[in-house]
Amino acid sequence: MWRRKVVALLILSILLSVPLAKGDSQDITLSLKDRYHMRVNLFFNTTVNASYDLNGDGVLDKKEALKFIREYLNETFPELFGSLEGYMNYVYFKSLRVDHKPSWILLNTTEIKAEQQPPLQVNSPLSISLSFTVEFYFNGTSHHVIQLQKNWSGKLQMHLLPGWSYLSSNLKNVKLKDSSISGYFHNGFRLELREMKYYWMSIGVYTSLALIFAIFVYYSYKRRKVRKRMVNLIVSSLGRNLIALFITLSIIFYFLWVLGPSLEARVAGLAPVTSRLFLVKLYSLDKPWYVQFYRWWESIFTGKLLTSLNWDQKFSLEDLKEGMIKSTYIFALSTFLSYFLSTYLGTFSSKERKIEPLTILFLVLYSIPTFVAALLFLQFSTINPSFYIFLTTPFKTTLEYIRLMFPAFILSFLTIAKPYLLTRNVAVKEYRAPYVFTFRAVGLKKGKIRKMVRRTSLIPIITDSVLNFGWILTAQLFVEVIFKVKGMGYVLFVGTTKGNPFEVQLALVYLAFVMIGGSILADTLLFALDPRVRR
Repeated sequence: MWRRKVVALLILSILLSVPLAKGDSQDITLSLKDRYHMRVNLFFNTTVNASYDLNGDGVLDKKEALKFIREYLNETFPELFGSLEGYMNYVYFKSLRVDHKPSWILLNTTEIKAEQQPPLQVNSPLSISLSFTVEFYFNGTSHHVIQLQKNWSGKLQMHLLPGWSYLSSNLKNVKLKDSSISGYFHNGFRLELREMKYYWMSIGVYTSLALIFAIFVYYSYKRRKVRKRMVNLIVSSLGRNLIALFITLSIIFYFLWVLGPSLEARVAGLAPVTSRLFLVKLYSLDKPWYVQFYRWWESIFTGKLLTSLNWDQKFSLEDLKEGMIKSTYIFALSTFLSYFLSTYLGTFSSKERKIEPLTILFLVLYSIPTFVAALLFLQFSTINPSFYIFLTTPFKTTLEYIRLMFPAFILSFLTIAKPYLLTRNVAVKEYRAPYVFTFRAVGLKKGKIRKMVRRTSLIPIITDSVLNFGWILTAQLFVEVIFKVKGMGYVLFVGTTKGNPFEVQLALVYLAFVMIGGSILADTLLFALDPRVRR
């Protein structure tokens, strides 16, 4: 029995000694420089191979030693010497993952040193050091993971930045001293670190959010029975719409930057690796979400959002500013025409509830998809080639705004059905109201009666206009693309097809401001028209 135990111990000792005999022991030193760079020092222990001694004198001269070191590193560390996965000065380092993302080796920072200088004695031990800098970015939390996924074993030592702390690892015999971590690893290692700055900041942010929510609930409870007067009503409308704007933009930010794909997926298709880190830094994509949120709002109110990175140079800053003016012009003109015509025609319609030819026409137009109507209009315009060229050619002069009237007309006629039917239904009801019969009895002119009915009919369509604004803006996107109008709808279309979140967010922020601005204007008009609101 004891003989079996001795044999088993001998076999186990031989198996454990094999990695050391093959030179698989690598010591590693990591030095964190900042949140984007880390210095890596690898120390390889090997034995001088006799097969490289070509003249058989028992030593390797300088040429033979360089060839041995190069081929040894090529076999041991193919990521740097044998890999074709690189771009200019960068080499893809899949094995070293930072927050589950691979890092990049900067080739111009690579240094190779051998402790023993040629000539090297055959079968003698040799220590080789390989140093380089890796580039990466951390995720948007305070918890970070650095992981080496290679079949290496040895000693690890890591130097942290001030304000960082060690959480856990798979190292053996871990020792902590000041800002340094040391221990032994087998078949790679995994380190979990904490960035204390963002850790305490996250606690403060969530505490502040809870406090703000509690204050909001308390204030709403106290104000539930307060009767609002004129000034208070206007202030309340502005406050309500500003809160709606804040919530809308926060949802846009959440879906684009928090709920969206990983940072690597967002920026990988937009820029080469030489510009990718600059993109991450510029938009703070490696910072926690609340830091990104603050910077995002700062960029909105300072206008920095207009300087959104655009890798194919599709839109310049002037193009974006001009695009906002064009889109606002089309939206305002189409909305005005739609509601003006619907109010005017709706009060002139029959005083009975029956289907009219005008109603059928508007319903047919309402059922036609926007892009189909725009394409049909362009198709019919080809009868006159000069007119077709005028419609599809952007101008740098005032002719551009004359050209934009035609897509605005299309939008107004496609969206007129809803306000027209609403106005007509209210007008039919108002013509049967007692005050109309009284005015008719005293001989008031039809024009003045119609004017009062029109004023009353405006109230429900203004209330409904906020909902209809969304339909007009959505239809405007297709019209801008078809008529080659470089407005914000076109920016949204291009950003979506390219997968560029910076152009998408710019267009969505613009649409949110237009919607909220239209809502504030609707509340103001409703306050002026409806005396019940002013009570």
